[in-house]
Amino acid sequence: MSKTITRVSAFLFSVLMVCTMSVGVFAEEAPPISDEPDVPVTEEIDPRFSYIIAATSTIGFKNGQATAGSTLDGKKSLTTKITIYTYLQQYKNGTWISIGGSSKTTNSYYAYNTYSKTITKGYKYRTKSVFYVYSGSNLETHTNYSKEATYN
Repeated sequence: MSKTITRVSAFLFSVLMVCTMSVGVFAEEAPPISDEPDVPVTEEIDPRFSYIIAATSTIGFKNGQATAGSTLDGKKSLTTKITIYTYLQQYKNGTWISIGGSSKTTNSYYAYNTYSKTITKGYKYRTKSVFYVYSGSNLETHTNYSKEATYN
């Protein structure tokens, strides 16, 4: 039995020695990072919109009617005319269809338009707004949608 204890002790001592030895690790030096980008940086950044500050579309229900709303706030110093097309859309048979709409033109930097219609329960509805924004003879267009809402 004493030989077994001696062998186990020797084995454990060997494991302890191996575990406590430090192992050197050498890594290759990383190449220096260049200060110059691979692609030239453009000084001028074009904004998303030239004449539009904000464009919104809304949908609401009251007394069996849906009201689609569109609002555009243009840049006061640049926007000269706005035309808005407001469409009420219904989701039916897997697709969105326009079931009515109206348009409005304003010689200003701010405009809104609404369209109301009696609707059927159990369907999803949304507003589609198409904006034409002018600065003199220059034109910018934008289309957006309201959130979808179900009328029950």
